Amino acid sequence: MVIKRDKTPEYAQMCKSASAINENNDCTVKALAIAAGVNYYDAHDALAAMGRKKGKGAYMTQLFGALAKLGFEVTSVLHDQRIHNSSRPTTGTICNYKFIKDRATYLVQTSQHVAAIKDKTVHDYTNGRKFQVKAVWQLWRIK
Repeated sequence: MVIKRDKTPEYAQMCKSASAINENNDCTVKALAIAAGVNYYDAHDALAAMGRKKGKGAYMTQLFGALAKLGFEVTSVLHDQRIHNSSRPTTGTICNYKFIKDRATYLVQTSQHVAAIKDKTVHDYTNGRKFQVKAVWQLWRIK
């Protein structure tokens, strides 16, 4: 299975919105906006309400809290080496997981970074790069 690796318009729009408010260190904001299907500013506000400071990264607990407020729950799919489909245990990279499903949304944590995968497309600058995965969570909309 190959995940699409083209730069996405959604990610480009997130970068443009971040530049408009002179924001940086905002991978969690971009990942939240893309994964939850909200605009950058709503994701920014949701993370600020959870304690994220402008220009600073966010803790995963802050990201999960913002997702809950936006109506999502998160299920761990992978943590460290448990579920990679390989002959040798390895955590793999952001684009080579075989459990990524059609029509599903994931948050992928690498070292000091979070990206969104939606409908088998990586929406991030890590697109096509070999960033080692630390954890993966699947998102579910709460009805």
